[in-house]
Amino acid sequence: MFARYYSTAFGLGYGIVMARILGPEEFGLMALAAFFLGLSTRIREFSLDDVLIQRPATDKDIYSTHWTMQLALGGFQLALVLLALPILNHFYPDVRVRNATLTGILLVLVLGDTMTIAASTPFALLRKKMRFGHLGIIEVAGATLTACSGIWLAAAGYGVWGLAVGRVAPAFLKLVYCWVMHPWKLSFKFNRQTARVFLKLGFFLWVIRQRYT
Repeated sequence: MFARYYSTAFGLGYGIVMARILGPEEFGLMALAAFFLGLSTRIREFSLDDVLIQRPATDKDIYSTHWTMQLALGGFQLALVLLALPILNHFYPDVRVRNATLTGILLVLVLGDTMTIAASTPFALLRKKMRFGHLGIIEVAGATLTACSGIWLAAAGYGVWGLAVGRVAPAFLKLVYCWVMHPWKLSFKFNRQTARVFLKLGFFLWVIRQRYT
């Protein structure tokens, strides 16, 4: 509760300060890039984290299969974004704000999304084991890092890059923290039977989320 209210209050203050520093063009460029990232994210979100959490078994092969599948879906998302960049450049050739382009900001956001994917397995295990203290630390530290990095860069004249880095920085923090707090031997083992279980339940969760989001 504290972490959630803290991040909400801090986020409100962050938004107010950034609105005083940046103009509508910077926010518009960021929103456009976030929109296209959201489209690619919807394609790869098969709720594999939720399936991993509800699985009663703690076999390391399950973790490895989850990790491998997440990386594969993340790679597919990255490929879609890279293929879409020339199309976006064609339809949005004049979207430039302080030397920042739509494709440049989108690539930075994809980098943050990639780090989130890399942290998905250890983060899901923290949730599975109900390590709420660690989850709260990640949320509080992420909100603080977003505000500090974003405001500092925007005030230094980097414009929309402050918004982009402010969004990506918590993903890096989450990646490092999760791997430190829940280390496990990295493995790319892939179990087909486990993968079928992940996809079977994950697909239905994905369909439900598309329906109500």
